[in-house]
Amino acid sequence: MPTLHLTPLTTFEPNKEHFELLDQIPKRHFTDWLQLAENQEETISSIKNFVQKRKGSWDKIIALGIGGSALGILTLKQAFFPFDERLVVIDNLDSNTLQHHLSVLNPERTLVLVISKSGGTLETMTAYEVFKEHFNPEQYQKNFIAITDPQEGKLRERVSRDLLTNFPIPTMVGGRFSVLSPVGLLPLALLGGNIDQLLAGAREMKQRCFEKSPDNPALQLALSTYQLSKLTTDPSFRSSERAKEDNRQPITTLSLFTYSDQLYSLGLWYQQLLAESIGKSREVGLTPLALRGASDQHSVLQLLQDGPNDKLNIFLDIVKPTKDVNIPKPSTLNPELSTIHEILRLECHGTEQALREDDRPTIIIEIPEISEYNLGELFMLFQMQIAILGELYGIDAFNQPGVEKSKKIVNKALES
Repeated sequence: MPTLHLTPLTTFEPNKEHFELLDQIPKRHFTDWLQLAENQEETISSIKNFVQKRKGSWDKIIALGIGGSALGILTLKQAFFPFDERLVVIDNLDSNTLQHHLSVLNPERTLVLVISKSGGTLETMTAYEVFKEHFNPEQYQKNFIAITDPQEGKLRERVSRDLLTNFPIPTMVGGRFSVLSPVGLLPLALLGGNIDQLLAGAREMKQRCFEKSPDNPALQLALSTYQLSKLTTDPSFRSSERAKEDNRQPITTLSLFTYSDQLYSLGLWYQQLLAESIGKSREVGLTPLALRGASDQHSVLQLLQDGPNDKLNIFLDIVKPTKDVNIPKPSTLNPELSTIHEILRLECHGTEQALREDDRPTIIIEIPEISEYNLGELFMLFQMQIAILGELYGIDAFNQPGVEKSKKIVNKALES
C-alpha cells in the first residue's frame, strides 16, 4: 500500500468544506472511471475467455492508440514486462517507425489492437488503415481487435460491418481515465499480468480516497498541490520561517521523480492526466514534469534546487525492487551498501532531503514493491488527486476543449 510522507512545507489539514468536495465528484460527467474497479465482471470474463481462446495463436501484439489510449498500456508493459518484445505500442504517426514494424510484420501471428473511443482519432485510424492493407480478409477479421465506445463512433461502425472482436470503453469514461478499462486490461492479460490484482488495488485505494479523514491520501495530495499553487494564508498552511523570508512563489510546476525505470512511463501517464485535466484557463494550470531517478538528477536537479522556487517535487520511492544486483566486494563505496537498489533509494532520499532543506516543497510516496495491486492503487490515487484538484479550482477536470480545437483545425486542413 503506498504511503505518503508529507514534509512541513506540504502538509495541510483538510476541513469540512474539503470533505464535502468528495461528494461532488461522482456527480460530474465522465466519472464512470470510478466504477471500473468494481463493476466490470462481464468485461473481465470476456477478456479472460479471449486470452484463453487465443493462447498460442500469436507471437506479436501491435497496439494502435494515442494519449490515454496508449500511455496506460506503456505504463503496464514497462512495469511488469519491460523487456518483452511481444507488445509494441504505436502511438505516433512516424513513418520510419511504421515502416520498420510493417517490414517485420507476420499477419498470421500478429494481433492488432485498435484503441479509440470515438473512432475518429486521426493518428490511430490512419495507422489502422495502413496495417489493415497488410492483412488478407481472413487474417484481418481474426486478428484485429477493437477497443472502443460500446454503441457509437466510426470504429464501432467498423466493428459492426466487419464483425470484429471488440471490447468496450464505457461511454462516460474519458481516454486519460481509461487505463482500468479494457484499454489497459486486455494488453496486460494477453501478456500474462494479473488484472484481478490491478483492480483489487484500485478498489482499495478508491475506498481510502473517499474517506472523510485527514489521512485520505488523494485529499492530502490535492490539497497540498492546490494550496501551494495559491500560497494561501490558511492557518493550516505550515511553512518554515526561512520559506516566508524567501517569499516563496506559488508553484506552477509539478515534477514526478520516479526512482525506477519500470515506473517511468507512469510519470508520462500522469503528465497527460494532470495537463489535460487541470489546464483549462489562463489562470489555472500546472506544468507536469516526468523525471527519472537517478538519471535526471544529472539533467534538471540544478534547476529544481536553485532555480525559481515554484515547483512541487513528488518522489516515488520503491522499497523492494523486482530484481536487485549485488555490489562487488570489496568496494570503495560505503561497506554497509550491498545492492544497487540500496544506492538508488539513498539517492532518492538524499535528493528529497537536499530540496527540502532549501525549502523546496517535496512529497515522498513510498511503494512497497512494483506489483499489479500497488500499481492499481497508484492509478486510482492519482486519478482521485486530479478529480479533487478540479473541485478545488472550480474547473471541469474531465473535458478537454483545447485538444478538441486542435483536432478541428487539423481535420479542416486535411479536408481542404
